Amino acid sequence: CGEITMAEEVSPSEDDKASETPTDASTTTTTTSRETENDEDTKTDPETMANLTKFLHETKAEPGGKSLWGMTLETFGMADGKIKKGDILVKTLEEAMSLMRARIAEEKEEKWTFPVTPLKELGSTVDDLLESFCHWAHKKEEDSFNVSKAFRRLEAYVDWMDQHKTELAEPMTPEALKPAADAWNFFMTHGKDGDLVWWFDLAAIDRAIVKQELPLTDSLRYFVFTSHAVVLDKKAQKAGMVMMEGLDRVGMIEMFTFMPPDLSAKLDRLTIGI
Repeated sequence: CGEITMAEEVSPSEDDKASETPTDASTTTTTTSRETENDEDTKTDPETMANLTKFLHETKAEPGGKSLWGMTLETFGMADGKIKKGDILVKTLEEAMSLMRARIAEEKEEKWTFPVTPLKELGSTVDDLLESFCHWAHKKEEDSFNVSKAFRRLEAYVDWMDQHKTELAEPMTPEALKPAADAWNFFMTHGKDGDLVWWFDLAAIDRAIVKQELPLTDSLRYFVFTSHAVVLDKKAQKAGMVMMEGLDRVGMIEMFTFMPPDLSAKLDRLTIGI
């Protein structure tokens, strides 16, 4: 058995703040937008900003729940991955995995069997999932894995998946996901250093279908499947990921409203807060 040490409580590092998925390296988002003088939606005049602020504060992320703005602030606050006094630190991935498996074995609720995680569809295992959380909690500077931090993030993930188990119950097969995949039109590649690149091109997304025809559950399931493809990618676990966003002259109002706010809040919680 390897050495186990206890962490002191410290503020989240910049590396923690950059991690939006459970990967070891930072997640980077790059956006591109072409400005046009005639596009009213791209203007950032006071009236436009006031309307956007009103929309964010008055729109509920869920019926009777917090505002979209409040939910967004809460979600980004969860992304830090705080280090707490007494956290268990180990030196190797093998030690971290052993402790994670032992901790899960103590849990008796069905949600800890990962019943709606698309492991089979992605050719992965529970160990692959646990490894992603261990890599996320790895600190290169200290050459250690914070097992306690990894398990806290795993708990949040398990709770989120359990809350949406009804929508995620049906297998996420290519046939089932095809309508959403055709509308969202995501694709992924790997960079020269092994980092995963997730391409999010608004020009390629059929926004009319997404807003008016595609069931929200279909979009949710497709994002969940795609997020797991990222999390379970072995190269991404070690090298991190980059999200490339092509904005296609879309202004702020359109950007914030083409996806229903309740869906947006749920997906932010999954991809940033968990």
